[in-house]
Amino acid sequence: MIPRVVLIPGSVSRAGLHISLTLRRRGEVVVLALVAPDDPSNPDEGRVRIEWLIGDESHPEKRLREKVRREIDFYLLEKDEPRPWSYLLHHCNSSANLHSFENGGIGWRRESG
Repeated sequence: MIPRVVLIPGSVSRAGLHISLTLRRRGEVVVLALVAPDDPSNPDEGRVRIEWLIGDESHPEKRLREKVRREIDFYLLEKDEPRPWSYLLHHCNSSANLHSFENGGIGWRRESG
């Protein structure tokens, strides 16, 4: 059975396995958000914590936040993967991810503390 994915706003521990959503801006990599499984002992159960590192909905970079949210929705909700967290980790290493990042899109980067 495919788990129902639930996004939970909150802080993400940098000490554990997590994913940074990044963008290249003026030659520098900017981290926009962090995502991690809510329960690291059961990462594919569908509950994913998200920590926004850019402003809220009223922030001047609202469109950038919406772009990140569309990426998250696509990979976690629309793709309907049976193991959502495992799929995100796979995507971090994909050529599609690298190509997107190198061409001005959002990059997904696997991180561990």
